[in-house]
Amino acid sequence: MNTLELVVAFVLISILFYFLLCCAAGVKNSLLRVGMGISICVLPVFSFFIHIARQMGLVDFLNSTAEAFWAHPFILSLCIGMAMIFAGILVNQQKIPVTRLVKIGLLILFFINIPIIFTIVYVGCRYDATTQIGMDELLENTQVASSQPQRHVIILLFDEMSYRYLYADGKIRNEYPHFSELSTQSTNYHNAKASGTSTFPTIPNMIAGIKDLNVKLQDNHIVTYQENGKTREFAFDEHNFFARAQRKGFKTAVFGPYLPYCELLKSYVDYCMSYSVYNYGNLRSSFSVFNPIATNIILWPQQLPFGWFKRPLYAYWQKRGIEKVTHLSLEALKSNQPLMLFTHFYIPHLPFAFDAHGYRPASNPFLENDENYIRQLGYVDTVLGMIMDELKRLGKFDDSTIVIRSDHDYRKMTPVTKYNEIPLIIKMAGQKVRQDVHEKVHAGRLIHALFQ
Repeated sequence: MNTLELVVAFVLISILFYFLLCCAAGVKNSLLRVGMGISICVLPVFSFFIHIARQMGLVDFLNSTAEAFWAHPFILSLCIGMAMIFAGILVNQQKIPVTRLVKIGLLILFFINIPIIFTIVYVGCRYDATTQIGMDELLENTQVASSQPQRHVIILLFDEMSYRYLYADGKIRNEYPHFSELSTQSTNYHNAKASGTSTFPTIPNMIAGIKDLNVKLQDNHIVTYQENGKTREFAFDEHNFFARAQRKGFKTAVFGPYLPYCELLKSYVDYCMSYSVYNYGNLRSSFSVFNPIATNIILWPQQLPFGWFKRPLYAYWQKRGIEKVTHLSLEALKSNQPLMLFTHFYIPHLPFAFDAHGYRPASNPFLENDENYIRQLGYVDTVLGMIMDELKRLGKFDDSTIVIRSDHDYRKMTPVTKYNEIPLIIKMAGQKVRQDVHEKVHAGRLIHALFQ
């Protein structure tokens, strides 16, 4: 369906821009004609070259250039104005009809779009990514809570959650009451280490149970290095903790963004919903031409003028994603069988769209500072409270094992050497007393130990 949405949007937008360019070509004043033509084309042309730059690994260069321009808005305005005047004079002096320029431009775009169209058809026909497994069964079979509460193992990973912002002097900060309540009857690990310094490869390492698994993303596939230096496509084996949980008699569920969980774990999970941090259509079940347009905007830089479109849209995407995985997690807790649930929440990671009370986007959801991060960390506490309250309502809280962890520290405010320092809280089934562990521990190995 994503491919069909893209094709329809592509055709409609092409028709729209052709109509606008024809209208501009009919304007008599040459300078105005050029100005209108540039204004119409600037967004799609810049968008096209931005995506090329992404493919070439020039995103950081573009970001720094945009920041430099916006630091001097007068120079930016002057450059744009001079470029438009120069183009108008050039067209007027050369006596080139704008209609001819439009036709030449459309012809060039046609040849550029041939490989793009081929790629859309090739990928759309060949690949059908799995993004859901067993969701109808999950939602149908969990409407009524069991009269015989089952033990669950619940692993909640909050993306980029920082130990230093969550704790103060070894205690949970007062701003986070649900974390504080959980910590009083859990083991608090004050020197826990993740397997990596970013979401990828930390989470594949954690699931596989290998501390130094060398994986990377290559051509939209996860690959691992072999001893001869070559790569091969990565796949989880029967030693991953989902497989271990199944052998222990648990139903397994995973919900979250960023990694293609359902593709990677389809042999080991009973219920799954995964979504891309870029593909807006993953969070909509119905057909919508807006999905590919929104996906394109999400891939734009967050600096202005692109930020005027991206910032509110990406904040709303964050809202939809968090609502989705929270709802599915709460429904899964009603399982009448022992459940191993792993949920990857894309908070407090930017975009900063929440405070403790709910969806309240920051004025700039991409501004990484203490204020925005702490506001969103407040909502992490709120989400944890929802999970805890539902477990208590179902009579499963005491008998469930709950693991709270992160994949890496808040990197914007952390030295590189500390990126892998994370908070780790584990409440074992039946645990009532707080414990504190200050020795260095490997977070992934502790999770695997739950299923030995």
